[in-house]
Amino acid sequence: MQVTRIFETVIYADDLVAAERFYHDVLGLEVYSRSDTVVSLRLAGGVLLVFNPDRASQPNRGVPSHGAIGPGHLAFSAHPDSLDHWRTHLAVHDVPIEMEVNWEQGGTSIYFRDPAGNSVELAPQTLWGGRWERARRDRGGYTVVRLSKFLSRVLRHDPAGIGLTLDAQGWANVDALLAGAKQAGVPLTLERLRQVVAENDKQRFTLSADDSRIRAKQGHSIPVDLGLEPVAPPAHLYHGTADRSVDAIRRDGLLPRRRNHVHLSPDEATATRVGARHGRPVVLVIEAARLHDDGHVFYLAENGVWLTDRVPPEYILAG
Repeated sequence: MQVTRIFETVIYADDLVAAERFYHDVLGLEVYSRSDTVVSLRLAGGVLLVFNPDRASQPNRGVPSHGAIGPGHLAFSAHPDSLDHWRTHLAVHDVPIEMEVNWEQGGTSIYFRDPAGNSVELAPQTLWGGRWERARRDRGGYTVVRLSKFLSRVLRHDPAGIGLTLDAQGWANVDALLAGAKQAGVPLTLERLRQVVAENDKQRFTLSADDSRIRAKQGHSIPVDLGLEPVAPPAHLYHGTADRSVDAIRRDGLLPRRRNHVHLSPDEATATRVGARHGRPVVLVIEAARLHDDGHVFYLAENGVWLTDRVPPEYILAG
């Protein structure tokens, strides 16, 4: 018998708010849930759990108690061509690099600390026997959904992660994309790329007529100019979210977070599907026309997603 993969990684931090901010804002992990005991974050099918050690070590919590004293360590993989970008990114966030190590088998690791003092590493895929996970990935198969998530990451958030460069309008060279995907162990061909673009449920991507360039239609966290013109929205638009996020949205409004814009749906059905991706769905009604009349600019992406800078809480109706 053999287990299938490592699913959860656990570290400890007294200040869960600071830990969440670090792993979300600096490293880009998706926050899945939070409580006074633990913050859970997701990345590429794995889960990082940041526990308060005092609470996690208490007995009778419904699961076995656990805890640790002193700093822990965890590592994330990073493409070699992205290291200069990471050095700049860490400096922007005032995260000092503690050490860099050049490994005999190739590649460089960058070490720094999270707010709790845990050692965090950006490690090359050459460690531990090279690309040992590529065969496992290929056996597991890359569905259209999985390839779509890969494209969303590299075309909207982290092109440097596979050594890719986008132009000012967000376009990437397809040959460079396929080469970067191969280097990262992702079995992407031009035929599969065409399939993902055609079958993606939200029509997130655009291929040029000659298949030489591709870009995401919206959702970027890096600066791009999509060439969209301001458009007057309908009276109401909709935002789908998980029920656990509603209280924070009602308090703070809708903010772009890591993206360049807030995304709004044209109808309740679409918003419900969006919310269901994050948990138990709740649909919030946005007074879009009133927001527009009060000076907020709206854009309409090619795939029907409405974009604006933010939605203050007073423009959000009961869902």
